[in-house]
Amino acid sequence: MGAARHSYAKAKPDNNGRPSEALRYEGEEGDVQEIPGWLINVRHEGQRDWSGGLDEAQRDKATDGKGRAAVVFYRASRGVGEHFVLLSLEDFASALATEGTR
Repeated sequence: MGAARHSYAKAKPDNNGRPSEALRYEGEEGDVQEIPGWLINVRHEGQRDWSGGLDEAQRDKATDGKGRAAVVFYRASRGVGEHFVLLSLEDFASALATEGTR
């Protein structure tokens, strides 16, 4: 299965630790934007807090009224297709069921 590519997806800009830049994007949901119905956060794989990362995404999903949540764990020096994606079994099953109706 090939890597999914969405031309409408965009990453939230890195604020480089500047509070003014962080406030500018405070109202936007997740780290990857414009994928309808999804809350997607990106974390560095070295953090290895799989459960905490997914818990945070689930809380953000509820707060932002999104249907599904996922966490992309970035792996340094790896291609985009080799990053890890973590989501709940419920969200995974929902995505599969939706894909089957296309």
